Amino acid sequence: MFPNLQLRLEELVSIGKLHAARSVKDEINDSDEERTLAKWCRRQTGFYVVEDESIQQEVRGLLQAYQDPQKRRGIRGADPFVIALASVKGSGWRVVSSERPSNGNAHSNPNIPFVCSKRNIVHLSFFEMLKELGWRF
Repeated sequence: MFPNLQLRLEELVSIGKLHAARSVKDEINDSDEERTLAKWCRRQTGFYVVEDESIQQEVRGLLQAYQDPQKRRGIRGADPFVIALASVKGSGWRVVSSERPSNGNAHSNPNIPFVCSKRNIVHLSFFEMLKELGWRF
């Protein structure tokens, strides 16, 4: 449907402009029944960023502020690591996810776009990322 999309994404990875937090790998493996995405990600050198101490400290703060483990609400899994990575790396970094901003209940069940907005981190959908890159297919 989108010729050359995969090649263009691989180019972004190779020049260091597309990354994922290491914890995303586990979620991809768990949700990718055919292992297509998991195999693609493994082939990308430098795609996964190791979650060093500064990222882990940021994750702890995010979990404290935006997770309620007793109610199973808020960010969890790889979410806080993705947000922390962008936070620690700085203003040029964006978070790309398929989550949409919450309508009305974001304070009681915060998601990635909500937390990014509170932390002044740019959140984009995949198609918004393509638009920002100026890609046409």
